Amino acid sequence: PSFTSTFISFSNTEHSMLSVGRSLRCVASTLLPIAKLQASYMSSTPISTVMKEYDGITKRGENRDKVQYRRGDLVHGFECVSVLPVPELNVTAYQFIHKKTRADYLHIDASDTDNVFSITFRTPCQNNTGVSHILEHTTLCGSEKYPVHDPFMKMRKRSLQTYMNAWTFDDHTTYPVSSTIPRDLANLMDVYCDATFFPLLRLADFKQEGWRLENNEIKGVVYNEMKGYQGDPTRSIFSAVSSAYLANTNYQYVSGGVPSAIPSLRYEDLIAFHTTHYHPSNCLFFSYGDIHPEHHMHFLDSQVLSRFTANESSRDIHVTTLTEKALRSPEKEFTFTCPQSGSEPSQRWHYLRVYPTNLTTDSKDVIRLQFLSMLLFRGQSSPFYKSLIESQKARLFNPLQGYITFSKNSFFSIGASEI
Repeated sequence: PSFTSTFISFSNTEHSMLSVGRSLRCVASTLLPIAKLQASYMSSTPISTVMKEYDGITKRGENRDKVQYRRGDLVHGFECVSVLPVPELNVTAYQFIHKKTRADYLHIDASDTDNVFSITFRTPCQNNTGVSHILEHTTLCGSEKYPVHDPFMKMRKRSLQTYMNAWTFDDHTTYPVSSTIPRDLANLMDVYCDATFFPLLRLADFKQEGWRLENNEIKGVVYNEMKGYQGDPTRSIFSAVSSAYLANTNYQYVSGGVPSAIPSLRYEDLIAFHTTHYHPSNCLFFSYGDIHPEHHMHFLDSQVLSRFTANESSRDIHVTTLTEKALRSPEKEFTFTCPQSGSEPSQRWHYLRVYPTNLTTDSKDVIRLQFLSMLLFRGQSSPFYKSLIESQKARLFNPLQGYITFSKNSFFSIGASEI
């Protein structure tokens, strides 16, 4: 609100007092909500105390304070459940679980001074409304500690970050950030944690970022973004394969949202989705670099997790996969149309054969199949380049050629474009 002192010039005392009263009420209506917000995120450990710990980090790189946790150790409410040295990369992985909230935390101890921190939530799609995508946008429109519009972009200008972003995938949403300066990383962690766990989620932000009806026309940042997505031939092929091959799983839906379905999303649906999915019990914190994880755990426990308890419904959020019956079903044929990528008729045909492979949780098989895919498709001397491209049966490989791992059910695809 805009404050003025025009009431001072009033000659009538009654009018002056009335104007003063209105001004005081205006000030009160502005400051009281801020005071309530401040009271709501007050923790037993002041944020200034936690930030001083990051200021005190002086040993860096190879001279850093080495992490020496063992399985069963308790640190700031976190229990160490696994330690895995990776001597080939000169790093060690530490896995923790927060006892109170059941939040997962993975730290990679390395000599690298470019430290990374990220927050990831399982957000499998249940429909094509794009709720996870719209939520990613609206969380970055202001939070309890930072009730300003788009603190994300403001931190880009004021921070010495080396990377910061937010992504919505088919089965999860992640908020990564990195910096070489400990205090800078801590500031960014504070902004990110407050944005994800304590966003304002105002109705106006939902209408701006999601969708709204304006002059009998549907508008919205995500809505317009996904209209452009539908016009891309490669993305259309991707969506067609997902809906056909991964039918009856979360991957049959478009995580970003389909323009025709986005307007069916209600504001209340967004709030409910945040309550269940953006909960520590459904969260993975990740850090990498030479900053000791004790600092991160102290920050997370005192500034974020102390306000939560474990939530079984959030903990039970899982991604659905293809059943054995579906994997062993006879070969099926599907025909789809996609936006035209060229003016010539010969450029309008794509062909793709999809073969089910493994679950991507099997890391050894993933590496083997990735290596096989490289041998079969990469380079002009590869067998499929010679049989498909060099033989002039097609001009290009299909965009989804090779071993595809975007979903929990991976698959191997062989095909060509512009036939």
